[in-house]
Amino acid sequence: MSGTSGHYSRLNELRQPTLIVSGDRDPFFPAKNHWVLYRELPNAQLAMYPNAGHGPHQQHPQEVAAQIDYFLATT
Repeated sequence: MSGTSGHYSRLNELRQPTLIVSGDRDPFFPAKNHWVLYRELPNAQLAMYPNAGHGPHQQHPQEVAAQIDYFLATT
């Protein structure tokens, strides 16, 4: 995950608020990778939706919309 460019080690330099939205059953981006982003980004919020795949906004539209509204209102 770190690659050769050093980009992974620089995640903690990002200061803008970041909302990470994910399904816990995403076949393209495993949930563990979202937890790593959450841990490494100093100003991140993680919204993980149960039984959702790559498009949690399609499977949980009201919940995701409410989370985005909350994120925008509090950052």
